Amino acid sequence: MNLKLSKINILLALLMGFNFYACKKEINKDDKPPAQNTEITTPPESFESKAVIEMFTGEWCDACPPGQTKLKELTLAYPNKIYGVKIHYADFLEGPFYNSLAQNLGGVGAYPTASVNRSPAVNAGSQTDYVIYSKEYWETNANRFINKKVGIGLAMESKLENGKVSLKIKTFSNGTISALNAKLVVYIIENNILALEQKGAAADYKHFNSARALLTSVSGDAINIPDMVIAEKNFAFDLPTNWNAKEIYFLAFIATQGGNTSERNVINAQQSRLGEIKNWD
Repeated sequence: MNLKLSKINILLALLMGFNFYACKKEINKDDKPPAQNTEITTPPESFESKAVIEMFTGEWCDACPPGQTKLKELTLAYPNKIYGVKIHYADFLEGPFYNSLAQNLGGVGAYPTASVNRSPAVNAGSQTDYVIYSKEYWETNANRFINKKVGIGLAMESKLENGKVSLKIKTFSNGTISALNAKLVVYIIENNILALEQKGAAADYKHFNSARALLTSVSGDAINIPDMVIAEKNFAFDLPTNWNAKEIYFLAFIATQGGNTSERNVINAQQSRLGEIKNWD
C-alpha cells in the first residue's frame, strides 16, 4: 500500500512539475525582445518626417554637458522622430570635417549650440533666423519638422564581417516632392565614449551621439532619386580598432542645399545601429 502511494506521489510530483514548467514557458513567451526587421520591404505610400539636431561641443566647454543632456532628452522623448549628432571641436573627437561643416552652416559663435534640420530658427528671440542656436530653442524648432507626411524615405542595412563594414542605404520618392537638389549626408556615430577631460562633468563622463566620421561631404553627396524607383547607395570601410562596434550607429538624411540658408532643409532622415536592418517608416 505504501509502495503504491509512493508511486502515485512521484507521478503527481512529475505532473505538477510539468505543469509548472509549461505555465512558466507560457508566462515568459512574450518576454523576448521584439524581432528586428529581416528584410527591407516595399516602400509605403508616404513617410513620417524626422528632425536632425547637429550639436557643436568640445571637452574644454564646461557648459556643454547640459547640451548633451538636452540632446538625449529630446531623442528619448521623440524616439525615431528626432535624431542627434554631436560635432566636436578642439578635443580628441574632432573630425576633419568640422571646419567645412561649421563654415557651410554659417559659423559657430558659441557652445553648445546646434542646427536643427540645417534651417534658420523661428521663434528664437534674438537668435531667430540663426542656423546654429542655443538649446532652449531646439525642441520648438524640431517640432516644426516631425510627424509630417513627406514623399521621400530611407531604409538602411549594415553588416560587420572580419572588421569590414558594409552599409546599404535605400531611398525612395513617391513623386510628390522634388528631389532634384537632394543630397545624401551620412554620419557614423558612437555612444558611450569615455571622456578624457570634459570640463563641467565628473571624471567618468561619457559622450553620446558623437560623430566619428562622415561618409559623405558635409553638404551631402549628390544622389539620384527617381520617382517611384528604389535607389541604392553603398558604402564600405574598415572599422577602426578603437571604435566599439556595439555602440556604432549610422545617421543618414536627405538634405536640400539651396543658394542661401532659407532654401536649406532636411527632407527626411533615418538612423540605425551597426548590424541592423532599418525599414521604411
